[in-house]
Amino acid sequence: MGIPHTPPARFEVEEDGAVVLPMDHPLAHDGVYLSCALVELAAQLAGRALGSSTVARAGVLVEVRELRLAARAVAGGTRLLPELVVERESPPLPRVFVRLPGVLEARLTLKVAG
Repeated sequence: MGIPHTPPARFEVEEDGAVVLPMDHPLAHDGVYLSCALVELAAQLAGRALGSSTVARAGVLVEVRELRLAARAVAGGTRLLPELVVERESPPLPRVFVRLPGVLEARLTLKVAG
């Protein structure tokens, strides 16, 4: 059974690297897959960090391991400041943790769907 496909959600990246999600953007709950904009963001960050364009494809899934919500609304939506940590010791695909300090903290695992 596959994960239902959701069309990519739009988000803006500001000069300091913050990500602004639309006000009505659904933030996921613990134990489910993150909403599409954060999946796209995590995939892009992971692709950059790992130097692999294949990781940043639409087939990348982000599984929530830990999630704490401390949403902070700003004009235009929710502002996220992502920080990426990559663990290269878990073959075949490294575990990638995306931290969004002060707004959303989540431990994530990237998986290539296939």
